[in-house]
Amino acid sequence: MRYFVVVAALAAVVVGGERAAAQAVPAAKAPPAAAPARGRLSSDPAQFMLDVQAMLASTNNAPAKAVGAQLQQLWGGGSFTAPQQARIVALSQAMLAKKFRPRPQFETFFRALIGGATTAKLGAAQLDQYLDVLGQTLDKEPAAETDKFLVSSSRFLNGGYLYRSGFNSLRAAGGTVSFAYSPVAAPVSTLEFGAAAPAKDEPLPAAKPVAKAAAKPAAKAAPKPVAKKKKSSSGWDTSDLWSSPAASSGWGDKDDGWGKADDGWGAPAKKKAPAKKAVAKAGAKAPAAAKPVATAPAEPAANPADFAPSTAGFEPTAGYDAYSPPPTRGAVLVVKDADLYLATAGDSVVLRQVSGTAVPGTSRFVGTGGQFAWTVKNNPVTAALSGFDFDLSKPEFTAQPVTLTYAAQLEAPVKGALSYRSVRRKPGATDTGYPRFISLTNDARLKNLGGDISYRGGVSLAGERLLSAALDGSLATLTVSEGGQRKFRAASRAYVLSDSVVTAGRAAVAIYEGQDSLTHPGVQVRYLRAKQQLRLSREDGLYKNTPFNDSYHKLEIRSEQLTWDLHQPSIDFAVLTAKNQQTADFESQAFYTDARYQQIKSINRLHPLQMLVGYSQAHANARTLNVADIATDLSTAEGNLRSAMAGLARDGYVQWNGQTGNVTILPKGLHYVAAARDRKDYDHLAIKSLSGAGRNATLNLATNELLIRGVDRFNFTDDSLAVYVRPDSSVVRVQKNRNIKFSGTVVAAAMRFKGKEFAFDYDGFYVDMAKIDSMVIRSQPKQVAGKRNNGKHFDFALTNKGKVSSGRLFLNDPQNKSGRKKKPNFPAFDSKTGASVFFGKQDVLGGAYDSTMVFDIPPFRLDSLNSLGQTATGFDGTFRSGGIIPDIKTKLTAQPDGSLGFVYDVPKDGFPLYKGKGRVFNKVKLDSRGLQADGTVKYQSGTFTSDRFTFYRDSVVTEGKTGELAARNAGGVNSPRMALPPGYLMNWVVQADSMYLTTPRTGAPIKLYANDAYSFRGRALLTPKGTGGNGRLDGPQSFIKSPDFTFKTDGYSGRKATLSVKSAEVNKPALTANEVAFQYDLKKGYADFTREPDSKASIDLPYSQFKTTLSGGRWDFKKKLVQLRVAPGADSTASYFYATGEAQHGLKFRAATGVYDLAHYRLQAGGVPYVAAADAWIVPDSGRVVILANAQLKTLHNAKVVLDSLAKFHRLYNGNITVASRLAFSGDALYSFKTATDSVALRFTNFASDSVASVATARKGGGLFRKKAAAGAGAPGPAGGLATVATASVQTNAKFSLAPRIGYRGDMQLNSQRRGLAFTGEVQLQFGKNYATSAGWFPVKDSIDPKNVVLTLPDTKAKGESEAPMLTGLFLSDQSNSVFPLFAAALPNEADVPLFTVDGKLRYDAKRGLFTISRNDLADPNRYDGAVLTYKDSTGQMGFRGPMTFIKSSKEYRMVGSGVGVANPDSAAYRVDALLGLDMVMPAKALEVLGAEMVKVTKGSPEALDGSANELYKLGEFVGSKGIEAYAGTKGQAISLAKLSPKLAHTLLLSRVNLRWNAKKKAWYSVGKIGVAGVGKQSLNALVDGYVEIKRSNSTDEVEIYLEPGPQDWYYFKYANNLLLTKSQSDAYDGEITRAQKGDYNTALSYGVFLGDFGDVDGFRSRFQRDYLGMSGKLAARAAAPSKPDEPTVDTGKKKKKKKGDDAFGTDGTEAAATAAPAPEPSGKKKKKAKDNDPFGSGDLTEVPPAADAPKKKKDQEKAAAATETPAEAPAAEPSKKKKGQEAAATEATDPAAAPPAEQPSKKKKKDKEATAADAEPAPADAPVDEAPKKKKKKKGNADDPFGDS
Repeated sequence: MRYFVVVAALAAVVVGGERAAAQAVPAAKAPPAAAPARGRLSSDPAQFMLDVQAMLASTNNAPAKAVGAQLQQLWGGGSFTAPQQARIVALSQAMLAKKFRPRPQFETFFRALIGGATTAKLGAAQLDQYLDVLGQTLDKEPAAETDKFLVSSSRFLNGGYLYRSGFNSLRAAGGTVSFAYSPVAAPVSTLEFGAAAPAKDEPLPAAKPVAKAAAKPAAKAAPKPVAKKKKSSSGWDTSDLWSSPAASSGWGDKDDGWGKADDGWGAPAKKKAPAKKAVAKAGAKAPAAAKPVATAPAEPAANPADFAPSTAGFEPTAGYDAYSPPPTRGAVLVVKDADLYLATAGDSVVLRQVSGTAVPGTSRFVGTGGQFAWTVKNNPVTAALSGFDFDLSKPEFTAQPVTLTYAAQLEAPVKGALSYRSVRRKPGATDTGYPRFISLTNDARLKNLGGDISYRGGVSLAGERLLSAALDGSLATLTVSEGGQRKFRAASRAYVLSDSVVTAGRAAVAIYEGQDSLTHPGVQVRYLRAKQQLRLSREDGLYKNTPFNDSYHKLEIRSEQLTWDLHQPSIDFAVLTAKNQQTADFESQAFYTDARYQQIKSINRLHPLQMLVGYSQAHANARTLNVADIATDLSTAEGNLRSAMAGLARDGYVQWNGQTGNVTILPKGLHYVAAARDRKDYDHLAIKSLSGAGRNATLNLATNELLIRGVDRFNFTDDSLAVYVRPDSSVVRVQKNRNIKFSGTVVAAAMRFKGKEFAFDYDGFYVDMAKIDSMVIRSQPKQVAGKRNNGKHFDFALTNKGKVSSGRLFLNDPQNKSGRKKKPNFPAFDSKTGASVFFGKQDVLGGAYDSTMVFDIPPFRLDSLNSLGQTATGFDGTFRSGGIIPDIKTKLTAQPDGSLGFVYDVPKDGFPLYKGKGRVFNKVKLDSRGLQADGTVKYQSGTFTSDRFTFYRDSVVTEGKTGELAARNAGGVNSPRMALPPGYLMNWVVQADSMYLTTPRTGAPIKLYANDAYSFRGRALLTPKGTGGNGRLDGPQSFIKSPDFTFKTDGYSGRKATLSVKSAEVNKPALTANEVAFQYDLKKGYADFTREPDSKASIDLPYSQFKTTLSGGRWDFKKKLVQLRVAPGADSTASYFYATGEAQHGLKFRAATGVYDLAHYRLQAGGVPYVAAADAWIVPDSGRVVILANAQLKTLHNAKVVLDSLAKFHRLYNGNITVASRLAFSGDALYSFKTATDSVALRFTNFASDSVASVATARKGGGLFRKKAAAGAGAPGPAGGLATVATASVQTNAKFSLAPRIGYRGDMQLNSQRRGLAFTGEVQLQFGKNYATSAGWFPVKDSIDPKNVVLTLPDTKAKGESEAPMLTGLFLSDQSNSVFPLFAAALPNEADVPLFTVDGKLRYDAKRGLFTISRNDLADPNRYDGAVLTYKDSTGQMGFRGPMTFIKSSKEYRMVGSGVGVANPDSAAYRVDALLGLDMVMPAKALEVLGAEMVKVTKGSPEALDGSANELYKLGEFVGSKGIEAYAGTKGQAISLAKLSPKLAHTLLLSRVNLRWNAKKKAWYSVGKIGVAGVGKQSLNALVDGYVEIKRSNSTDEVEIYLEPGPQDWYYFKYANNLLLTKSQSDAYDGEITRAQKGDYNTALSYGVFLGDFGDVDGFRSRFQRDYLGMSGKLAARAAAPSKPDEPTVDTGKKKKKKKGDDAFGTDGTEAAATAAPAPEPSGKKKKKAKDNDPFGSGDLTEVPPAADAPKKKKDQEKAAAATETPAEAPAAEPSKKKKGQEAAATEATDPAAAPPAEQPSKKKKKDKEATAADAEPAPADAPVDEAPKKKKKKKGNADDPFGDS
């Protein structure tokens, strides 16, 4: 027999091309549905192999083809014998017949053959055996089973894998393997390798139908059912058992109080045998005999059920060591002595020496033996396995029984169950919790626990944790000893045993105290082995609230935790949760309450404890009973009884075994039933401990003393007058049998004892009080019929005579601890020492007395303390008052008010009071109201009577009946007679030797002085030195309030007084002086008063409705005058008069003196610097202000007014002002209005507060006001924040000017908090000589600052006096055809042409003498659109820029334009650098020819677009400022203006036309070259020669244009009478015009385009040169087209080089224009520039754009600097040999619209040169303004024309 050996190296050998999917297919997965096979397989071996190749090639799968190639190689290489080849052919044909597919079935089969021959190296016999098993399987099993065998065998033969997936694998190594077929289920495989397959006589069951074939692999089929067996995880290896006991107890469901019936100490559920009865039941009525019960253990023993894990999933049977393997049938793999490697991604284990059978059909491995080894903390652990089985596809197994060898911990091997599962390790965990083992029972003995620990019980392992569980649920016992003596013992089913700690989730524990013990039936245990520290914690199950039982102290202790360091003789009890709310309870074992007894019954029909005890008594007092018997005998549901017994066990009434059903009645249960039936005495001793620190009690094992902390109070009795204890420091000490030692307070009915070293004797039921510090009696008032005492009581202390007292308090009869029987003589107290009663408590006169008032008592005995507070008996003794009265002997008894006191009759001659300072007569008494007297008291010169004088230690008080003070004026004492009214109040302060006598609040006053003319109400003072008082003294002429009166026989004085002078009206004084010191002389007739030091009080004048802070004065009774003055040395600047009436709104002013006439109520204030009204200062002429009645101030004449009081913007004089209040004044005053050149006096009236404007608006943040306010902090500020306004009027004939050339008429308003005045009237701009006709009056309503004039001009729709729109700008008269200006005036004729209009704000820069008008912000250097006009005051010159209209366009001929220009209207001089767009209706082809020819001709011509400032301003009116920024960014690039904006697309676009106005010809004419920027759709950029003339006559416009783009090219256009005449040198152009021409030019009546002749062109040229250029003589030859060879050309003359200016026709200023410095490019970057640089600016510092490019050379840098200084184009300087002229021209460059003409040429220039230069220069719209024209001799013509034109 040959054996097949599989070695470990096979794991790494994988046949190339093996399908991973085939390896991963689970055994239970059904094959894909078969489909009809194509072709056949030959029986001939050679042809068969060719057919196989063809079949596998048909799959078109590379791995399949590779398998075919390998098989073909082996087939021909002799790897298979001929019989084997024949067998393979037969099996393949059989598979084909069963419709197996080429993939995966045939491929898998062939792969298995390849693996057997190459990887597994099967011998011939082994291969025969494999083929035989396959044949039987193919013949007798369904296709699915065959497919499983094919997959399993192929996987095994190609690497030794019994199972393999991406998650886990199972591989066999070593040993032997064979293939076998078992036709029936066999429990154990007996097949051996090499044996012939047994004959199968019985037919196999028919195969299950296979699902129809599908194209894709079918879903996983349901596994074939197998015989039911025990679950692999049978409860003992679940998470409940192996988890931490603290986290999961493993005992099942939690109990809710009555809980599950078996939630006690029973073992896991088993079939319970009924308990046998010892004595049969006699009969229904006969007494039942006692039933046999188990003997109660001497020590607390745990029941196994308390430690049972969850029984879900596993129910142990009687035969734990029996194993029943599952059946095996079909094709199988049999291994013997092989090692099985079970591996996952994170773990791997090995089963050694395993023998068994792998069943592919069920995917299970059934083993017959093996060995599993692992290590725990580096210690070897071995488990010997017998029978076991597991799922091949899962990385887990379970074996039972096994024999565990763990030499490191076990004294001997232990039988049990083993489980392994590959799981992920949880975060923070040291292991996965596997492998797991549990012993069958509790027969294991552990080693290495230590000599002081003995253990017997079950043992279990979970990973590296050692536990104590056993499968049979039996208890494990742990005993800890020291020195041969047991310390504690614990019984549990679930210990966790580690190297350092032993824990248990529930354990019965006993701690030994000699012959006594401290026990608990179920707690969590944690014992630290090395430190020998024990911790018992409350568990969450049945025994959650069960107390510890302390047999020594006879207490039940209920706490959450017990801790004990066995090295120390102390055990701590603690509460862990809610330490400040949850108490630890210490109850006597004899404790009982009826409420708790009734709670046991709950909702049950019967009381369970009473029923149980009754049943016990009926059965011979048997203590252990069975619930089944009870249920049967009482016909009660056993389940209900079980639940009830569990609840009783929870509170310690019974001991309950849920497994057996036995219940044992404990002494506590018997005690409660007997006490409830009143057959046994009980107690109420229950101590509650509330400790924030959590350590509630400590048991000292050396002394057996239990120290309890956090005790606020505990009771000895439980009746209405309970005896209870409040211990000091909240600590009590419990001794044996509930004896207690404590210090603190004991309350027994009406007595309260406080002291130290008190000892409670439980058996004698008394308290020995060794050191009593104090005894207090609580006295109750006597009951009076019809009255209630409202619970009022009084406490009196019986104080020790020595240091301490002693005595014994008898609580009750020792046989009557419960107080069931009423015994009136208890509680009782026996005192061995005397006592003293002190009266210093609050109950006696509010605690007014000290220890000097005492009543001494000798020794005594008190019975029945409950009635002590109301007893009539008293204490004889001696009363000592401490010096108030002499000592007296009397009896201390209960007074009617419940207090202890006495009543005593005084001898007739009286008792001395306070050692002779006074004397008392009649009677004295003592009660809760203190020591009192009824009679008479004498002191000094006064005699007083009352029925209740109350004596304090240092004073006497009473409400007197009568009293009188006799007058005295001797021995240094001067005091008047005083008669006291009935009901006065006396307060005799003995220690200060002063008596205070207070008048009643509603009673009569004290009368004094002659005829009782003066009445005093308040508190009078009687001393040995005199009399005084604190109150109000009413006299004939005044009434005074003072806290410090001094009364004498001839007058009186006082301090801190309020002195009021009476008037004719009641309750309205004429004058009131507050907080003054006064001297009232009754003989001399006056009173002086002075304000107290550090006082800020004022003197009130009610009739004047004023107050003053003047510090004092003198009141003359006879003259009725009050002189008010400043006290010597006082600051007069801090003295004020201020109004008190609401109408004056807090008016006040400073003053130095005042005289008040009481007869006329007239006040005159002197030394007044000013009066603050509204926000003004009114300065009186002489510093005097007269105030009449009702706060009326007389009018102040010749006064000054300062507005406002802080900023002082305005000062008025010569005023007549009446101050009405702090917020208002009226009158008139003069105001000096200053303009830049003049000053005018204006009279303002109607002073009032501006209710509309706010202070914040006017002050712009208040910066100026804040500075002023800081300087004058002491001055009153503006009232209410509102400004004061006043008005003045200016008539037309006043010729009033706001500024130079700005006339004004109308009203002006002054605002105190704004600079300048607000104007509501009309303004006229008086620019030029003829302003009367060019300027109108337009309305204005605005605030104007004469130093910074800003006016808003009316827009074009605003109307003036003539109801016509008010316009500003330049206009062309339709009647005179002259240019004239308008400045906010109506247009004379609607037909006039508006050349240039502007509106917006007018600003005047006084420093520069420059007016600007614009809507724009002139400080913005990037603003290029909008109209702007400037006017220079000194020269009368105008600058302007913006949109311009030169003609009235029609629909056939339209002209739009913009320009930058200057003008002098007085001399009719105007010039404009213009951009003109002409839209002419003309033939389209002619326009195309014109455009094409212009483009061709102008190539190489100078560029017209140079980026100058003028150009940017002109373009800005069409493209806007943003468009200019885009345009400037294209500098140096060719650009079409029409692309910038559609507004620049015209028939003819002239970008540069320098126009001049000829007043004589009344026409505009051009100077210099003309810039052409576009013709139709053609874009150009060229400077060309030519002429432009624009004029108007007879209300019609005429425009003539002559352009000469080249020497031989010219074009002529003439528009007149709405006809267009044109001519050029171009035949093509003329031809197109001719073809489109209709009619005759001379006879046309409507618009048309006509071809002119050469005469028209030459006539225009000749006239233009003569009229505008001053040229005479022969007309220069007209440019003509190149002549043909046979045509003569026009002789233009020989050209020669000329000097500049020699020929008036030789230059046109092109060079000057071309050399002009370029304008700066628009830029977002700005910098400061001087305000004088821009005449269009506001005069403020603004920002200008920097130079466009960074220059490379010094010259470029200079140009860039020049460009940076001004936004306008810098003009070319006039030719001059002097450097000074060049510097001036560069310095004075300004904004083009503001620029006046350039400086005149030098005198050395010739006359004709001047004329030529003037005409030839480009339009100097950008020339600077000549700030100071030089006085030079000029030609008459030049003098007439400031622009230098001819």
